[in-house]
Amino acid sequence: FRQELNNYQTEFASQFDEVRDRLTAMSAAELYSVATDSTNPSEQEYAQQLLMQNGFDELDVAQLKTLYLGEEPNSWIREGVLIRLLEENDAEAIGWAKQQLANDSGGQYQNPEIYAAIYDADPNFIIQHVRELDLDNPQQSAVALSFVLQDGELAKTFYEENFEKLLDAKNGQIYQYLGYSGQLELSDQQQNGLAELFDSQSRQRREFAISQAHNIDDVNTLRDAYSRLTKRSEQRRFLQTLSNKENNSQVTALVQELAAESDDASIRKMVNQ
Repeated sequence: FRQELNNYQTEFASQFDEVRDRLTAMSAAELYSVATDSTNPSEQEYAQQLLMQNGFDELDVAQLKTLYLGEEPNSWIREGVLIRLLEENDAEAIGWAKQQLANDSGGQYQNPEIYAAIYDADPNFIIQHVRELDLDNPQQSAVALSFVLQDGELAKTFYEENFEKLLDAKNGQIYQYLGYSGQLELSDQQQNGLAELFDSQSRQRREFAISQAHNIDDVNTLRDAYSRLTKRSEQRRFLQTLSNKENNSQVTALVQELAAESDDASIRKMVNQ
């Protein structure tokens, strides 16, 4: 049995080497013919991989669409073809990309480049898509939120429209994707809801609350929020976040007061900085 297995492995390796050497020497046009017409699945897949690595730029839009619509390409090859078509601003490809995002509830095939291309062509589609994200499914939301946070205005709009959803998210993992630190216009209710996260058992929720502390206007609410923090490192980050808030003398005074009262030497160093 071992001998038969060794013989099979040797023969398979030899066949693969032959296919690799033959296909590697082909032009993009020849690889395209193999990728679309070969009856050998392994040969066809390897030709597709080589095209993705080196040859997409040498194919025209019609050829790329044939590859995308073919039955054989793996999902990552199909995604590579789609991204190349989106670079050409092809209207049909944009439609396919929208459909892919609409159907991809599990977030398996999302790519920031796809979001960017659709946003350039149809900003409202992406804005609406992000509004409808299930924030309790980080796998679905991660790439979308990463794209949103690259655009200050888009991030600000998302935060202000979805702040209650962010506060109420049941899956704490989502907070690791929420790195926006801009100024938001929050209602009193939203600010109070944010303050309640400061004594959450979830470290991610506390860190999110600290990152948004500069959006709380009421000094008493801030004082109460600070009192809920028990870790020195979190107290320090809280005061550092508030120190960056501009043009609010009351908040500046609060930072100095809390820093002076701390029994942590590194926090006391913040006095009059």
